[in-house]
Amino acid sequence: MFEKSNLFALMNSESRKQDFEIARISLDENTRKNITKLFSEQTEQLVNSPDGSLKEIRDFCPGFITDLEDEINRIEDFEMPQQITKALDDPAALQIYEPLDDHLPLIRALFVGEVSRDSVHIAFQRFKKAQYLRASSIRLLFDKDTMTGDHTHKWRQSQHRVGLCVLPVVDAYFNTGSLLFSSFYYASQILDLNEYSKPVTQPQIDNFLASSLPDIGDSQYTLESFNSWELRRISSIYDSNVLENCTLKDLKKAAKKIGIDLPTENDRLVFPKDRKGRKQILSFLNEDIFSGLLTSSAFESNSKRPL
Repeated sequence: MFEKSNLFALMNSESRKQDFEIARISLDENTRKNITKLFSEQTEQLVNSPDGSLKEIRDFCPGFITDLEDEINRIEDFEMPQQITKALDDPAALQIYEPLDDHLPLIRALFVGEVSRDSVHIAFQRFKKAQYLRASSIRLLFDKDTMTGDHTHKWRQSQHRVGLCVLPVVDAYFNTGSLLFSSFYYASQILDLNEYSKPVTQPQIDNFLASSLPDIGDSQYTLESFNSWELRRISSIYDSNVLENCTLKDLKKAAKKIGIDLPTENDRLVFPKDRKGRKQILSFLNEDIFSGLLTSSAFESNSKRPL
């Protein structure tokens, strides 16, 4: 896999006209073979369990955490940007990546891939700032019980040169329509996955707080009033229609079973102003708090998937 591929850099665009830019990283043939082999091996590791068997593929569900050893997330019918597939199909048409120490185009990811008439295979590696190797810095290499500086390397003779470090990892793999990944957070730093994460909107916040149960008093809430954890829970609660389908009596009865005292006033559920109180209410309404079947003890879960 990827034996004939070039190495590409997916970069944040310096122009508002497009989301990203792509450059080809020029490599000598031996280095190119080593890198494509590395990506192939890491892609196999991404989709296979430690025992060599294929991981169980789970259709991506926001809020569910996969078992990294035995499961992998999938987004079916993912539309890969044509700019990426076009780069694989015609790499000679791309600009060559030429970074300078005083001007580093912000790399979002490194990737390799192959395009044929019937299939498209692309492996992505999320790129971090620490992967830049600057000539102005000194790397320490361990040799014979001593750390030695790399000041003798030829590329350091120019104080304006920069190198890149390719890590042994693949964060996302596109296989002819299916996007596979272990971490949605990492994959979303490479590709635009906003439509799959169900971002919360201000109208959702307004509708949630204006429903028949939450009493917010004189408080005014905007998107900026909540952290990312709270916004994800509000989105999930909004989608579940739990406040429309359950009465206050239903909620208080369910809360009592797991030892939660819901704050109420005038037959309405009071939405707490403090973070701790809000976390408990949102966790309860999102069914993140549950009672153990055997011990009846209360537990909190950060991951669930409907059966």
